[in-house]
Amino acid sequence: RTGVWAWKHYHRADGSTTYRRLEGEVVFDDVDFGYDDAKIILHNVSLYARPGQKIAFVGATGAGKTTIGVKIAELTGRRWYDTDQMIVDRYGNISDIFEYYGEEYFRRLESDIVKELAKEDNLIISTGGGLVLKRENNELLQVNGKIVFLRAALETLIKRLKVSDDRPLLQADSGVIADRLSVLLKERMPVYEHVADFI
Repeated sequence: RTGVWAWKHYHRADGSTTYRRLEGEVVFDDVDFGYDDAKIILHNVSLYARPGQKIAFVGATGAGKTTIGVKIAELTGRRWYDTDQMIVDRYGNISDIFEYYGEEYFRRLESDIVKELAKEDNLIISTGGGLVLKRENNELLQVNGKIVFLRAALETLIKRLKVSDDRPLLQADSGVIADRLSVLLKERMPVYEHVADFI
């Protein structure tokens, strides 16, 4: 595809990985992004985007949207934004927002952030797990952009998640977290799959 950016990685004999920018599709083949014993590995994944287009990552909490978003921004030279982090920087801890103002207020803040980012080009965007629940957010992300759904099994997500003030909907012991996460996945999975250009 003319004018499409991409990169390819190569494994060295010492086990390390190098990347090369090139024209064509973005291709991952068993690329390891860390996470200790619950590593993010992209296997035979191809992406592409025209110059100027945004790429937004959606998916469940713990799917790797931030980790992979940062890496792709580094590789492509694009600016990276995390919608949750932007809210924290401007308004404070997300758990506090949920506690004192409620989830609906938080979702309005999310939508304001998306409206702001939709006006810019050449971005890599990592989104909060529930951002896709508002149709207007998805429509804005698709304006000169591609949406990538990062899918991960429930067991994998549980391994990556820890009790944290940063995840207000999952603050509980491990058994309760698993139950809550399962419910969230059932609710959100059809939306992730519907809005995604790439899965």
